[in-house]
Amino acid sequence: PIKVGDLIILKSRVTCAFTTSLEVEVDVFSEETLTGRRQLTSRAFLTFVAIARDGSRVPVPPLVVESDEDRRRSEDARARRAERLKRKADLSPKP
Repeated sequence: PIKVGDLIILKSRVTCAFTTSLEVEVDVFSEETLTGRRQLTSRAFLTFVAIARDGSRVPVPPLVVESDEDRRRSEDARARRAERLKRKADLSPKP
């Protein structure tokens, strides 16, 4: 939990870019205003789809991964995406 009066700090990074979407990892920290003590409270992975004004999807440029850690994050994002798409397909009505 984050206490009343604590600061909320959000740190985010793009983990992977797909054809028309991207995944962003968001870490949520609380910081005690008196002591400066900071702690991670939660993490979320958000997916955003690039859409033009007319509603059509827009291609997203590829993400440049420069480190082994970036590559691992990108691979993990691809695995999460594959799992989401599988669940979506499993929930779709069958003809």
